[in-house]
Amino acid sequence: MSADEILNAPNLRSPLVAESIRSYQTGQRYPLSIVGEFNWPFTEGVK
Repeated sequence: MSADEILNAPNLRSPLVAESIRSYQTGQRYPLSIVGEFNWPFTEGVK
């Protein structure tokens, strides 16, 4: 599927997917370091 097909699909329920595609198409990029504050993956409290 093309990006346009995904964006125009009647069953697209995720605004995050749509925004991710639009951001990618515009060339908008962010370094992974901006999510470092979130301490991914979340392992605290996991058994």
